[in-house]
Amino acid sequence: MFCGSFENTQHRGGTAVRRTISFCELLTIGVVLSIVVTACSSDKSRDEQTLIPSIEVGNSDQQGGKEAQLDAGGQENAGTQTDDENQGNAGTQDTNVGSEGIAGDTRNNGTTQNDARVSTEADAQDIPEIDAGGVGNDSGQVVDSSSNTGPFDYGEPGPYEVTVEKNVGERFRNNVPDDTATCVALMSALLANEPEALEDLTIYPADMDRQLYTLFRPTQLEEGKKYPVITWGDGTCSQPLVFSKLLEHLASHGFLVIASNYRQVASGVEMQRGIDFMLSENENANSYLYGKVDTQMLGACGHSQGSSATIVVGADERIVATVPIQGASTFGVAALKGPTFLIAGELDTTVSPLGIENAFNAATVPAVYGLSIGQDHKMPPVNPSPILKAVTAWFKIHLSNDEEARKLFYGDVCGLCNDPGWVIKRRNL
Repeated sequence: MFCGSFENTQHRGGTAVRRTISFCELLTIGVVLSIVVTACSSDKSRDEQTLIPSIEVGNSDQQGGKEAQLDAGGQENAGTQTDDENQGNAGTQDTNVGSEGIAGDTRNNGTTQNDARVSTEADAQDIPEIDAGGVGNDSGQVVDSSSNTGPFDYGEPGPYEVTVEKNVGERFRNNVPDDTATCVALMSALLANEPEALEDLTIYPADMDRQLYTLFRPTQLEEGKKYPVITWGDGTCSQPLVFSKLLEHLASHGFLVIASNYRQVASGVEMQRGIDFMLSENENANSYLYGKVDTQMLGACGHSQGSSATIVVGADERIVATVPIQGASTFGVAALKGPTFLIAGELDTTVSPLGIENAFNAATVPAVYGLSIGQDHKMPPVNPSPILKAVTAWFKIHLSNDEEARKLFYGDVCGLCNDPGWVIKRRNL
């Protein structure tokens, strides 16, 4: 049975073609595990990284049992790994992320609740070239976010116009393989009767280098101002442009969002190297980011597999705050170094809300569990509107010292606690 849909717009021959893409309920993912393992078994070239994460059949946190999982090498395990084993393998933690089946070039074309335009980087800003593997010569998508309706309405676009730069970070290129065969195998089983959707969800954008990054940033970087950084992790078989609405929204509120272009980020390595790249640019006198990065205000965020990777990255002492969206583990959350806001979807059948809540209960840092009412696993790329305000406010609190945003989470009168769109639980605040 296929359920849910979203519109995917592509430009072909100068004509915008929009089609509605249906999704299978991803609990059927167990049927295609053997296909995925076969497809990825030849990808052995990546050192010290897990290419394909375990795909959740049950919820080990929720059930307390030993549901079988497959690791990257195709070996079955019963969910009884030691903490040391889990620490070295982000794809086999006790609550693992499934494949959300969202990929392809489903960018929003600048429609972040307001008008947008496309401009070359020279039009956007006359600044030195970044170490970007072609950025400065390539076009950057520019999104006008000047129509903010109120200073504290974090659900509306912020005051900054946004530029999206693809393929940045040449000096921090990741040695990762082409995962097309893996994603084709997975999606072919799920979308066998929808060939057009299958094409959209398996073809990687031709102008995107999976070994590099996409940067979402304010177009005009103010003199004397430093900007916090958020490193982003994609879900399985997804890429940053799928999440444009969310990532552009964060950039419009003054964040530098560095997103790995790779679609299998469970190890967290690419996300950590994204932080390394941004810190390096802050020291690079030839970069327009020179002296513009707030090196003390670094955050991490991601969806599904990228959410699990966010938890891994959150154990890095440099990371001040995290927002894992629909993916977490008790082991990983217990190791976090800074405040975390764990988001679950009420109707999510891929990653159980109860599994996320169990992970939340393991937190030793300030933590908030947020159940987004009426939302399933496709919410972040398809319709992130329900979480825009909360995600933005959490990072504004912890990366920008925004006292107004604090009212949504902290204190006796918690704004989100009284929001009918959320069920909120808090600990250690």
